[in-house]
Amino acid sequence: MFFLVAALSGFVPQGLLSAAPQHPVAILAFSERGPGLEGQGANVRDLLFVGLIENPSLLLVERQDLDKILQEAELNLSGAIASGQATQIGQLTGAKILITGSVFRSGDKTYLIAKIMSTETGKVTGTSVNGTENIDTLAQKLARQVEKKLTE
Repeated sequence: MFFLVAALSGFVPQGLLSAAPQHPVAILAFSERGPGLEGQGANVRDLLFVGLIENPSLLLVERQDLDKILQEAELNLSGAIASGQATQIGQLTGAKILITGSVFRSGDKTYLIAKIMSTETGKVTGTSVNGTENIDTLAQKLARQVEKKLTE
């Protein structure tokens, strides 16, 4: 009971709640390529956030905070992100890792592609999933793939 009260009042000594270091991550907009995908980029971003939020080693930048910071800095990130922009976003948000990507369909399959960038080194990696399942299921699969990439 003491620890619950202490946690709620902010007096828990550092290190008792989480032993794993946290990596600040910002999830940016996913572009939608092709007809019939309007709004799906935002859905993928939100679902990816939900899929990653439970990982204690990740500290996710809240979407509303991120949107406000990007608007204030007048950064348009609907397309490709240059390494200079990645560094600038990292400085503004505190994020060490940026995740963005795209959603598109080919035939009966939907593809979700995540681009993972370090704001410190400029290193870019990525992962993807595809299938005939709904966006929710594919986004959860993408979250597992992103987690795997981040821990490699």
